[in-house]
Amino acid sequence: MNLNIKLSEEQMLERQRNIARLKENELIQLFLNQNHLDASFVEENSGALLQWLKSVSACRNCKGLKYCVQKIRGKVSKLKIDDSGFLNEYYASCQYEQNRDKHLAHQSKFRFSHMSLNDYLIDLNDASFLSAAKEKEYGLAYTQSVSSIPLNQGVYLYGNPGTGKSYLMKGICNYYAKSNKSVSFVQVPLLIQELKQFMTDNEYRQRVMNHLRYSDVLVLDDIGAESITQWTRDEILLPVLDERMNKGMKTYFTSNYSMEELEQQYRLANKPNNTIASLRILERIRTLSKPVELSGKSRR
Repeated sequence: MNLNIKLSEEQMLERQRNIARLKENELIQLFLNQNHLDASFVEENSGALLQWLKSVSACRNCKGLKYCVQKIRGKVSKLKIDDSGFLNEYYASCQYEQNRDKHLAHQSKFRFSHMSLNDYLIDLNDASFLSAAKEKEYGLAYTQSVSSIPLNQGVYLYGNPGTGKSYLMKGICNYYAKSNKSVSFVQVPLLIQELKQFMTDNEYRQRVMNHLRYSDVLVLDDIGAESITQWTRDEILLPVLDERMNKGMKTYFTSNYSMEELEQQYRLANKPNNTIASLRILERIRTLSKPVELSGKSRR
């Protein structure tokens, strides 16, 4: 079978013009010199070299990953000559992707997490934190939460929805992870849903419970908003809190309820032995954390 495609005269002229431009291009000349190639290589690989230059050109004046126009976001096209002398294209992380990866390196310290990718970029020294800290209510909660880092006891951060409790705790988590501590950030309502979904998978449940029990730092986000049952109380939360209290492990909480209101929630939701069970939960929360109120307007 003859696969040779005959070009028209106009196409031949365009090809020759492209080859001439390639031979004059500084990047192409640099590639030829680095790989000890002559001009004939350009003629044999003009199509691939043109595509490569288009890809490189698309990265010029780029302002960041969200503006990326490459086929694979954050990846730049590279060329190399293999051992047989053939031209191969591969993709490598651009400077913006490399910088992001550097800022996400601490993500590996999270044993269990309900945080999104952007949440791992939250830093306690972010301008958003420093600006919010100028407000009286937020500044006090921010200072008390950050001051807990070198202490044995965590923080029970409570207040109305949208005041920034979870955002602040995510910043705390990232600080610990960057300090080489193992961390778990758990949205309690979502955790309960997931454990119910995998109710018959004992291996999965045990793995999750171990992460919650033994992470150096645990944040239980939005506690009290879950569907409270005897099972969630006695089989999920109590064993985790019991283990962490006995071993003095750093634990943080966020909630829309004060500790007193949370105790009432557990009493109302759990009819059998509700008073004793609620007291047991709250005793552990009070031992593990100091109450800090985050009041003020919603920041959502």
